[in-house]
Amino acid sequence: MSGPLGSSTTIGGVRKRLDALLAEAHGVASRADRRLELIGALEPGGESLQRLAHALREKTLVLR
Repeated sequence: MSGPLGSSTTIGGVRKRLDALLAEAHGVASRADRRLELIGALEPGGESLQRLAHALREKTLVLR
């Protein structure tokens, strides 16, 4: 794998990292003292992923 922008990055690799991120976030969410910080990290990340998905749909003419 050549990195985040590398041409050899696979969808499987992206999915694996996303699954790992979600698993770690669920672990942090179990700690009440870390939830606000987690929300602060997840909201912008989620918005960024939504913008990326929207841009990709526009480029590939896939509509919901």
